[in-house]
Amino acid sequence: MSFWTIHSGLPREGPGDAATLTRALDVAGAQPQWHAADLGCGPGADLPGLAARVGHVQGFEQHDPFVQAARARVADLQHVQVHQADMADVARFAPPGGFDLIWSAGALYFLGGARGLDQIAPALRPGGMLTFSEACYFTEPTAEMRAFWQGYDTQTEAEILATVSAKGFSVRAAWPLPDEAWEAYFQPIEARLARLSQGADAEMQAAISVERTEISQWRRLKALTGYLVLVAQKA
Repeated sequence: MSFWTIHSGLPREGPGDAATLTRALDVAGAQPQWHAADLGCGPGADLPGLAARVGHVQGFEQHDPFVQAARARVADLQHVQVHQADMADVARFAPPGGFDLIWSAGALYFLGGARGLDQIAPALRPGGMLTFSEACYFTEPTAEMRAFWQGYDTQTEAEILATVSAKGFSVRAAWPLPDEAWEAYFQPIEARLARLSQGADAEMQAAISVERTEISQWRRLKALTGYLVLVAQKA
């Protein structure tokens, strides 16, 4: 399938970067003795950064090639495990009392984003920290902004904050994911597309067009919509 040809072997499978993870962990007050979970970890881009700050890390990913890539990335880190499992089942893997920290870079939308927090909340200890990025409208959405998210029921920043609070979390901080974190995802894809476009068949050409359209749309709309990064504490 052309999509997986494009997305196999990339450094990360969603917008994000080490600086954003570091900022989130600083706000969360990450401690060396903590147990952390990375939900939807993809090929494991954020696992080494988490492992550098906390004592135990578990990654959760369903797509087997990503699972294998993540495991290879942390093969030398004895305090990191990668499970081929649905992130909705994270509570089943939680340590006694629950995780101290849950991190998810642009993956919670599979559970409904902030509105799906009740599915993972049982995995987090009382007072535990939830850190994640979520699709967000930074201004009143236009038709083009809605089209960018391809039918996902994106919320405004105020709506996301209200939803998180209603789920029993106290928001410590929230900020837009910076452009650099999006480019860290898109630029390797663009390099891949340039290589694949040489001699591409009709199916691959169509897939390349979809990817390039998404990238160009984001660059046009980035001041209006993107990801909101949140750090919140469970009551």
